[in-house]
Amino acid sequence: MCAYAIQGSGVSKSYQLGTQKSYSVKRDLQILADRFLKNKKEEKVHEFWALRDVDFTIEQGEVVAFIGNNGAGKSTLLKILSNVIAPTTGIIEGKGSIASLLEVGTGFHPELTGRENVYLNGHLLGMNKAAIDKQFDAIVDFAGIDTFIDTPVKKYSSGMYVRLAFAIAAHVDPDILIIDEVLAVGDTAFQQKCMERIKKITSESGRTVILVSHNMTVIEQLCKTVFWLERGKLIESGNAPDIVSKYLSISHDIVTHKIFTNESEAPGNTYLRLMQIAVKTTQSQEKLFNNQPIAIQGSVKRISVIQQELRFRFILLDAKWNCLIDRYTALVTPQAQHFDIQIELPPNLFHPGFYYVYISALTADATLITDFERVIEYYLSIPEKEVNIANPVTWGLINPLFSFDIKPSVR
Repeated sequence: MCAYAIQGSGVSKSYQLGTQKSYSVKRDLQILADRFLKNKKEEKVHEFWALRDVDFTIEQGEVVAFIGNNGAGKSTLLKILSNVIAPTTGIIEGKGSIASLLEVGTGFHPELTGRENVYLNGHLLGMNKAAIDKQFDAIVDFAGIDTFIDTPVKKYSSGMYVRLAFAIAAHVDPDILIIDEVLAVGDTAFQQKCMERIKKITSESGRTVILVSHNMTVIEQLCKTVFWLERGKLIESGNAPDIVSKYLSISHDIVTHKIFTNESEAPGNTYLRLMQIAVKTTQSQEKLFNNQPIAIQGSVKRISVIQQELRFRFILLDAKWNCLIDRYTALVTPQAQHFDIQIELPPNLFHPGFYYVYISALTADATLITDFERVIEYYLSIPEKEVNIANPVTWGLINPLFSFDIKPSVR
């Protein structure tokens, strides 16, 4: 078993919320006198617990994540781990140096240039000038802002800010790197670059990385262990794919099948109603994996007469609302009382993540009869046996399995 990098026991953080204000020394003394003499009723102060009795152990060399809805206590915990704030109760024990990237531009001075801020921020993160000199070119190259390195950072875009901030933190080479949800500011290519850097610093140097992110795909690809927080309490922790799947099934209300017994409650209108819809896997199990074929099956009932022939439309969107599939059926006769929908998606086509299904019905001349809108959503998981395979993270819209080999040749 690995030695732990950080361990927390009974970690709690409370804040006093109220209407008390401090105006001046004289005014504060008057308030204290009033309270002592009971001349004035004391204002009520509400105690809010951002964290409550959280226990955790993070092993050395691990990439772990804290997940949860907004207000769950994730950022509060990272600030405690980074020694920005102190816990109200509980004990934190850590081993080694810590570098934190909690907010875009933290430690940057807007009037200083990128070059000057590299030295300033690097020093704040524990590097001396000689160490910064040694890493300077690598930092600038990673951030991709060499043209603007001598420009005041107040003129930087938010993307340039976060690229430089992450580049500095990632090259400090701390024993523990703590990253809040700042990578969402960067573009897709830079996020990919950051993930590869995180993999490198953990695999090659055995350093520990602690993440907070709402991107479950990134968490599944990078993390071994996930801690799930809700309302300041630790709900569950464990293997990343399992915890992510449970979290999404609750927080996003994942439903893999719907059946409507009452026509008036079924999606549709006076012409057509979608009476049932389901997402299934050929393996007959609850979890859907991206290496298995997926079947989407539905049943549509005709409610009233339709004069023209029909065709149905299937749209599949990913979690970022990119349209992945837009497909029409052939024309069918409108006299049928029921229509069965059968969609089969091949395995190894999509990344792990969220997917949304839209189905609509149109006439032969493309007139919309009804749109069943987002009729169902589902989540594709990574097969557990593939979680720890050391492959680079990919970021294309699709991820088909195909041959891609390289062999040395003799000429």
